[in-house]
Amino acid sequence: MKKWIVLLLLIAVAGCSSETKASDASTLNNSKVDQLAASLEYDVQLPTKFPFDLERVDADIDSNNQQLNIHISNKKHGVVDVFIVEGPVTYEGASFKDVVTAKGNNISLRTKETNQTARWESKGIHYQVSSLSFEGQTQLSQDQFLSIVDHFE
Repeated sequence: MKKWIVLLLLIAVAGCSSETKASDASTLNNSKVDQLAASLEYDVQLPTKFPFDLERVDADIDSNNQQLNIHISNKKHGVVDVFIVEGPVTYEGASFKDVVTAKGNNISLRTKETNQTARWESKGIHYQVSSLSFEGQTQLSQDQFLSIVDHFE
């Protein structure tokens, strides 16, 4: 009898732990973002998975340059902003270092104490992802942040 109880407890614990792992990533499933992306005059890739719950998602298009702006909020980690625009882009100011992500994407990365920014270009489209955490929030680890970059589809 004790063997059965131990076996059932092990199965329950294993089930709970795999359930936790499955919820570690959230999928961006937002019809407004999809509609805005479809309305652009160019084809874009969108981030599909995030290492935290997407508590609030806002999006808009800048009418001046047709830039798609996506703003994602999470109470624990802060804000992730995604900017996507077609055409030549000139970046000025902060220095970035070239990095290759786990999935082999070549990006430019800047990391500071409370924020991270990644930039790259694909097929004439420029992408920028920024993560910003505020007081009392936990900044995403570099691996978590880069996993967002690796999940653009």
